[in-house]
Amino acid sequence: MTMSFIPSKIKMVLFEETHLTIGKVLQAAPNPKAKIPALAVDITFGASLDAEHALLYNKKAYFSSAQICIHHTAEELVDKQIMCAVNFPRKQIGNKMSDCLITGAQKADGSHDEKRLTTVYMRPSWMVDSGSRVGILGQDQMLERNERKLVWENFLRLDLRIVTVQDILSSHRFSKELHRIVFKINAGLLGTMNCVALLHTENLLDSMIGKQLMVLANLCPDDLKQHFDSEDEGAVLCTIGGKAFIEPAKNVENGFKVA
Repeated sequence: MTMSFIPSKIKMVLFEETHLTIGKVLQAAPNPKAKIPALAVDITFGASLDAEHALLYNKKAYFSSAQICIHHTAEELVDKQIMCAVNFPRKQIGNKMSDCLITGAQKADGSHDEKRLTTVYMRPSWMVDSGSRVGILGQDQMLERNERKLVWENFLRLDLRIVTVQDILSSHRFSKELHRIVFKINAGLLGTMNCVALLHTENLLDSMIGKQLMVLANLCPDDLKQHFDSEDEGAVLCTIGGKAFIEPAKNVENGFKVA
């Protein structure tokens, strides 16, 4: 493995504290109140989260203002699925409260403007249920409640990167339901490394070659050993139930960071 930059390592619990969740865009429009060009987006996260949100805030959908105008229009977002961090405390944005953060892949280093100019939103590789959580252990997870305890500093410690899959190195049965896959990835400035994944089927492997996907690049060796029986892989593939991947809506540079 060759790496030009080694991110600080995190424990599994920090990743699990971040509720990366798939929602569906109900409507989107330019946000006239935003000082920096942004889209005002209404999102559904499924019956449970929507009902909780309506009860607590008297709103039928989650709202977010996203600075993704450079590469996306409001029209193209409608009915699309997107990945959001939903459990931040709500935040005042202009005259409205932001209910979640729409995630995007962007230049890892640089000014705020450079990051904004490169941001592309994140989505599942195919349709999944709204409210599905993104994980790394291959388990199905639906977010039923939103306790809003996520701390911004902890979110920033997650090194979520966009990489391109170059080759499948190994595959074997890991448990009754899961296969343990190791593949070679190009992570841009992070270099070339191995990545481990827990998937429900090996039928996805051929379709992964050449694809840009999201990985967690800084899981600590103790958790790699405990959960993946490995200490060598440099990254872990993020999936939805071990059946769908997370990808940028448009191709970006390898090594772009998700924030």
